Amino acid sequence: MNDLSNNLDDNYFMRPTYIQGIGNIYPIKYREYTKFKQLADTFIVDDLTNITNKGRIQFQEKQKQGLISRAEKYKPKHYDCLYDWLIETTNNINEARKSLVNQKLYLSKIDKQDLINYKQDKEFREVIDYLTNDNLDLPTNGVYDLFKMLLKNDVILANGVFNILDENKNKVGEINRNNFELFRTVVMQNNLLYKPVIGYDLNSNKMIQQALKTKNKNNGSFSIETMLAVVSITRHLSDAELQDYTYYRLTYDFKVISKMHFNNLSFICSALGGETDGIFHLSEEI
Repeated sequence: MNDLSNNLDDNYFMRPTYIQGIGNIYPIKYREYTKFKQLADTFIVDDLTNITNKGRIQFQEKQKQGLISRAEKYKPKHYDCLYDWLIETTNNINEARKSLVNQKLYLSKIDKQDLINYKQDKEFREVIDYLTNDNLDLPTNGVYDLFKMLLKNDVILANGVFNILDENKNKVGEINRNNFELFRTVVMQNNLLYKPVIGYDLNSNKMIQQALKTKNKNNGSFSIETMLAVVSITRHLSDAELQDYTYYRLTYDFKVISKMHFNNLSFICSALGGETDGIFHLSEEI
């Protein structure tokens, strides 16, 4: 049993977390964080309730637009656990990629003149241009991409298990139904990911998102540029060193530096009999 409370100093010192049966789970460096966040938001951060609510909201949106036939595929499905949803999602992506490969192979065998004729139809023109572009890489499976960023090893789904492979394609671990939630918890903790608040249906979600927008506006916010600038200047980091910081370490250092800045100025103002209300926080936008 892994005690994640012992992982906090590892997070600060940007060290991986070891989970028995899985191996090392690496925190994401800032240079990879944008891509990682997009993948994590798709495959990691939502729990089963959020996934069900999102499906319900998409279904209601399509119904509202009059797209009844398209709405059916968004009807919320029942899953016993989040891992089952991830397995189905991974299989669906794999099938879509296989279909795309088959379409490219099919078009490669069609007579060039027939292709020109097909492209006269606007409905097929963009699709054919996409499929016949030799310089265009086929989209990868985002689940595999996410796992590789976190584990530094290739991962492949087989028989309902995500097998972790070393550079020689030997199995060195696995993510399965029993350890996925622990894996997810570590990833979210190491990279400061939080489950978003999603409403039960279309109307409640609109109200929740508006309330969150108002709350964030009133509380103030800081941009990633502000955080990078403050940490790099205070810590005397080069751009390369800064990009090798993890998002966890950047955020932690920024908050500590901001508190030190405010406390120092507050002490000076108080000692001189001045007010502290006018002191700006480092989190304020430039």
